[in-house]
Parts: sequence; C-alpha cells; structure tokens
Amino acid sequence: MLTSVVKDTYEARVKIGHHIISKITGKILHEMKVRLILLCDLESSGARGELLDLATDKIIYRCHKQTLVDK
Repeated sequence: MLTSVVKDTYEARVKIGHHIISKITGKILHEMKVRLILLCDLESSGARGELLDLATDKIIYRCHKQTLVDK
C-alpha cells in the first residue's frame, strides 16, 4: 500500500522579543496570512508575526501589533 506524505509549505510564527509564542503550519498561502494576522491581533502590543516559505526558509510576509496609548 502506498501512502503519500504531504508536507506543509508555509509556517507562521508569532514572536514577542526572541520568544516564539505561537507557531502553525499549512499549505494555502492566503489562509496562512489570515491566520497570522488574527494571531498577531490577539496578542499584546509588540507581537511580531512572520510567514515563512519552508522550501526556501525565507520570510514572505510580516505583521506586527502596535498599540498607542494616549496620556
């Protein structure tokens, strides 16, 4: 019996500083972008998101959360 192993193409990471606080993988670029934006938005100010192409290990999309507080 043959089984095919399909690997994920993209990895999305959310970091605060140098610590990865969330990481997901997937195959559909648009879906991964949306998930990354939502994950970034749920975190506190200063969170940075990166979407990587696992085949080339290059960052293809970045987002960050920044909250301004008026005093």
